[in-house]
Amino acid sequence: LVEGVRESVVAFEVIAGAILCLSAGFTLAAPAGTVIGLSGQCFVESGGNRSALRLGQAVQVGDTVDVPSPGKLKLRMTDGSVVSVAAGTRMTISAYGVDGAGQRQDTRFSLGRGLLRAVVAPVERPAKFEVETAVGTAAVRSTDWFVEASPDAMQVGVLAGSVELTSAATRRG
Repeated sequence: LVEGVRESVVAFEVIAGAILCLSAGFTLAAPAGTVIGLSGQCFVESGGNRSALRLGQAVQVGDTVDVPSPGKLKLRMTDGSVVSVAAGTRMTISAYGVDGAGQRQDTRFSLGRGLLRAVVAPVERPAKFEVETAVGTAAVRSTDWFVEASPDAMQVGVLAGSVELTSAATRRG
């Protein structure tokens, strides 16, 4: 009887803790990377809060980084890829998954405006690395490339590797 009561109390504490966390707006975000370079004021929006970024700070899946002029930001992602974010850029980390060995699985950034450079770490098996904009999506594997977005245009420059572009309007590559 005592053991049954103890199990009921533990179950109640777990459920109560989960309800408390959810009611406080608490979510478990997955780590995506770390700030390794910073110039000027750069910000992160996470869970409805906006705060200044600092060197060594972690960024999470779901975070939006905002780099007003004249700022610059450099992130080392959990798989070793490096993303450089230029002044005037607003980007959301929509997905950044890695397996137990630190190999990237699927990655997706949403680039509202601005310019980013990604030096994408190679992986042993196929894995997506995509940047979505208002007009299309650019997808790569291990590539050194730039993508610039505005509400009505997208430009991609490839330094090494290849990029596949897909139109948001026609869904054609």
